[in-house]
Amino acid sequence: KQLEAARRYNASLNRNIEAQERQIVQLREDIENVEGLQRAMQPLMEDMVARFGDLVDADLPFLATERSERAARLEGVLANPEMSAAQRYRLIVEAYQIEGEYGRTIGSYNGTVNFDGQELTGEFLRIGRIALMFKTPDDSTLLIYDPAARDWTNLNRSYLQDVKYALRMAKEQTAPDLFFVPVKPPVAAQ
Repeated sequence: KQLEAARRYNASLNRNIEAQERQIVQLREDIENVEGLQRAMQPLMEDMVARFGDLVDADLPFLATERSERAARLEGVLANPEMSAAQRYRLIVEAYQIEGEYGRTIGSYNGTVNFDGQELTGEFLRIGRIALMFKTPDDSTLLIYDPAARDWTNLNRSYLQDVKYALRMAKEQTAPDLFFVPVKPPVAAQ
């Protein structure tokens, strides 16, 4: 009985050893593939960083300084020899996730805008990536950014109450609700 138990125990150990040897072979293949993957990732990350800057430049000019600094930091990340490829990739993906979040949210922030030769201070209202508006504290000026002209234009004053309401929503001072903002209709691609 002892001999039979030892044989069965040895057979079990042999199966474990065979499984571990298969794992060792698989891990060696994975290690060899990682080196090739790292070589392939570097050009991809460089392209992602270059496109990130283009995305920021082509987008509505909200939080321009913050977003430009993020693009510059990403370029510095690629040049930093102390960072691993995984760390670089994680930072690049995080930057893209932040940009993606802008498209799904509304936000407000204070700042200045140059309009008709005047430097105006007030609040910006960003509606996803579809509208960027500006309002002075005294409500005397209401502007909207025109992406086609790449400049600010006057916004019809009938939108003032909706803009003020949306600003309160963006600051989480009121519950989310519907409001009206001017949005240009889509045009057919050329």
